[in-house]
Amino acid sequence: KRGKSRCPLHEDKNPSFSIKSIDGIDRFKCFAGCGAGDVTEFLKLSGLSSNIKESFRWLLANNFLEKDFLESEDEENYLLN
Repeated sequence: KRGKSRCPLHEDKNPSFSIKSIDGIDRFKCFAGCGAGDVTEFLKLSGLSSNIKESFRWLLANNFLEKDFLESEDEENYLLN
């Protein structure tokens, strides 16, 4: 899988953000210079890595994850409430 969009980490007028899956691990790269890495690195760059609940809320709100990603109602209650 591969995708390209405007980078969510900075003001971006043109698609400079690429996501691809390598051996089942999703990786990103911003060709405008924000960085590259896996989802952990993305959360560090976004400033949300210190709080897992905030990180999941941000990912959901910005359409990086869909709610059905969560496997159970308990998991949903823990992360989203």
